[in-house]
Amino acid sequence: MPREIRMPDLGTAVSQVTVVRWLKAEGDSVKRGEPLCEVETDKATSELESIAEGVLLRQVAAEGSTVEVGDVVAYVGRKGEVIEGVVSAETTQEHKPVSAANTKTSAGANSEVKASPMIVNLAKRLGIDLNQVTPTGPGGQVTRSDVLQAKDAPKVEKASIVASAMAAQKLNLTKNQLSVSRTISTSWREVVPISLWAGINMNQAIALREKEGGARKIAFDAIFVHAAAQVIREHPNFQCYYENDALVSVGGVNIAVAVSGEKGLFLPVVKNADQQSLKEIDRQVRDFAARAANDQLTLEELGGATFTISNLGMLPIDSFTAIIPPRQGAILTIGAIKNEVAFKADNCFGVNKVTQAILTVDHRFINGRDAAQFLSGVKEVMETL
Repeated sequence: MPREIRMPDLGTAVSQVTVVRWLKAEGDSVKRGEPLCEVETDKATSELESIAEGVLLRQVAAEGSTVEVGDVVAYVGRKGEVIEGVVSAETTQEHKPVSAANTKTSAGANSEVKASPMIVNLAKRLGIDLNQVTPTGPGGQVTRSDVLQAKDAPKVEKASIVASAMAAQKLNLTKNQLSVSRTISTSWREVVPISLWAGINMNQAIALREKEGGARKIAFDAIFVHAAAQVIREHPNFQCYYENDALVSVGGVNIAVAVSGEKGLFLPVVKNADQQSLKEIDRQVRDFAARAANDQLTLEELGGATFTISNLGMLPIDSFTAIIPPRQGAILTIGAIKNEVAFKADNCFGVNKVTQAILTVDHRFINGRDAAQFLSGVKEVMETL
């Protein structure tokens, strides 16, 4: 019988995925593991692979449509098999992107709003003017989320809008901002965090990056990933996250590094960091930062971590705490390096380069003693590099 191809959990803590482009047409032969289509979250683009072998019988989700994790997007089976009650995405109007200007529900004849008939009908039922909705879908297409967000927006009389136009303006969140807001809200509600502070002497780290980097100095992020990876091996709980009253172990030392791009914050992951040299980690971290700036990171590179390092040491920030990302157990934040007076031999004064590191852990399964031992271990590695 035909095999359902469902949208998998892509491990990025988002539930909605956009089908960007089909790589296989209905009737094409498909092998297990062969890409069927390109999909996109708010963070990156990836390929959805077939879990079955045969013929692509139906494309349930059209290009440009948004689906939820777990939704059926296609059927694969033997040639000629019939799928009861399922219509091809190419033949159903429900999934065809059309201009709202060509529908009876359009507010104006010259409207350039793009929306599927399903979205147009939804807007009509809710009394939403599509011309007043800010689209966030591919190619400027209005999505279901856009319409629902417009519905939830507070309604104000026209006179009030004119009177307050100079005082306030409603700005819609981008898809990435909306995803981040939902993600951090979920983490804030569910995780029980505790945070521990420690000053770390950076003299050895500074000397090492000068020595190992040559013309291009080793990134501080890479040094902290290297140090944390050595300590995580001795603390198995830091390779886990808490879900449904149980611990899930990823089976590797996978450390995410917070980097910024045009779409916001990204958490690309250094996989098996404990098995890589400092220079290998540095190359990965620099590559992540460069591609994040151009929104070129893949979904595979953004998932699988249980521990994150976030460094704001390049800014005048002494220290800061952070929210633990979903499906992770801890995050280590790094502040700016400051000069600190210290006693040297013969009662002489000296100056150390010190940074404040804050470790925040999920207290549901990492207790204070384990967290303290872990942070002490990172401090020791950093100060004896």
